[in-house]
Amino acid sequence: MGSITFRFGFRPERRGAAARRSIETAEKGPDRDEGARGVPVAGGPAGNDRREDTRPEARKVRALWLLLHALGQIENPSEADLAAYVKRIACTDDMTWARSIAMRRLIEIMKKRAMRALPGVVDGLRCTIDKAADKGHLNEWQLQLRREADKALRASDGFPGYWAAWMALTEALGIPVAAEIAELGVRK
Repeated sequence: MGSITFRFGFRPERRGAAARRSIETAEKGPDRDEGARGVPVAGGPAGNDRREDTRPEARKVRALWLLLHALGQIENPSEADLAAYVKRIACTDDMTWARSIAMRRLIEIMKKRAMRALPGVVDGLRCTIDKAADKGHLNEWQLQLRREADKALRASDGFPGYWAAWMALTEALGIPVAAEIAELGVRK
């Protein structure tokens, strides 16, 4: 039994012309400008770029990835690094192929990773704002955002509360935040 027969489990002598075509295709390999499903990939002949998964879960994973970068938990927020992380955690080569349960697991793992840094970062931002307020450098809008951060922390001591507090404090300090991160509070 040849390596193709062993790997793919077909026997050309039993299945006729269709099996022989399948074996020839398997031996030839996929076209370089096609993805695994036979659909052209955005990157063209090199095939390095993949289509972006636009499911709500995938968008949330990307937003959490950018949040982790903003918190200093990861160095490179690139799609390639995200794909490698997804492959390691969700055990799938591409986020588009990950099942819903794997995506939810990935989201929870990323939230826990963010929670390792969020309390310290939020406390640091609160101290920065308090020092600026003591010197009279803040306007009423910034003080209101500081109060909203405290309210969010009182409402939830988990990820949603710390995320909302971080968002309010970064806005009060004028720190730019990626639009994808801001969407975390909108989606469920």
